[in-house]
Amino acid sequence: MMHVQRTFAARFTGRLLAVLVTLVSVEGLAIDVSKGPAARRQTFEAWGTSLAWWGNGVGSWNDAAARSDLVGLVFDQENGLALNYARYNIGGGQNRLYSSNMRPGALVQGWVPNAPSSVSDTSTWTWNWDADATQRRVLEEAMSLGAARVDAISYSAPYWMTYSQDTAGNVGGTANLPPENYNELAHYQAEVVEHFYDNLGVRFQAFSPLNEPNVNWWVAGGRQEGMVVPAGQPQRDVLQAVGQAFAARNLPIKLSAAEETNSTKAVSGWQQFDAATKATISHIHTHTYGGDQASTLNQLRSLAAADGKKVYMSEYGNNSTTGLLGGVALASRITRDVNELGAHGWAYWQVVEPGELTTVSPSSDATSATRATTP
Repeated sequence: MMHVQRTFAARFTGRLLAVLVTLVSVEGLAIDVSKGPAARRQTFEAWGTSLAWWGNGVGSWNDAAARSDLVGLVFDQENGLALNYARYNIGGGQNRLYSSNMRPGALVQGWVPNAPSSVSDTSTWTWNWDADATQRRVLEEAMSLGAARVDAISYSAPYWMTYSQDTAGNVGGTANLPPENYNELAHYQAEVVEHFYDNLGVRFQAFSPLNEPNVNWWVAGGRQEGMVVPAGQPQRDVLQAVGQAFAARNLPIKLSAAEETNSTKAVSGWQQFDAATKATISHIHTHTYGGDQASTLNQLRSLAAADGKKVYMSEYGNNSTTGLLGGVALASRITRDVNELGAHGWAYWQVVEPGELTTVSPSSDATSATRATTP
């Protein structure tokens, strides 16, 4: 039987050990680990990873044994890392003219792959309900191994809805979704989520219509899907449109938002949401890529509590290959997000680095070294 190198597990497990060391012990310092009503905090319920873009890449492997071996290292509750949370990417689908720009794994199929004769007339859209078999294959294996919580996220509208006709972004990193297409994006996302519910047996617990929407690095010609939707009225309009589309289909799911790049942006964005927008949202999702002072982490936690929402740290990756130092940095990040942000869930960006997907390969020799890495 073919195998995937256990170096993957060793490296990531080494980082987890560094996390535990940082959380539990400091030399010469007594730590009170007693329990009691006064020490009650949030319930930590989800520990996982995004499937973009490695799910698509690994799901395309022809060697099913090697694929299962790798997915098992991540999600197996007894013999792997025991992650219980997977984040599935609903792809927009890139324009064929720009597909060669995409990084390994990032060319995720869209569910309406070809531009329709009319964007506004959804009856002209041709759906491909067999799309994205590769990422779905990894999702199914993850769920069978114990990924009990599954969320979905969209990084971009389909290319044919955007200004640039490119799911990587717009020229200059500006807004890429025309306001007249907000309802069409909502229709697209709701139809896909409903398909997963009704036909694939996948019940997403939350759905993020946007990802890092208030930044300037989603540019035309980029290497992965991303779409700017500015804070304020544009985000409010998109989120309400998606919420209404879900409600019209009686989907028992609410939104997570707004997946901003750090807690500073998340605080500012949340403060610009009105009551109607907040009513569509069950979870505040934020990333913690810099700009995350204790004050803003605590402020977001307080805003969430005041509005009756749970907070998830839904994406972080330190891209470190420095062993213990990388583990310490990861431990520090997790500690702060759990203690200062009050995160109920925490997700690493990718447990398999997409830049290495072309060199991750199964081996017919169980003792030989093939490459599988973590950031």
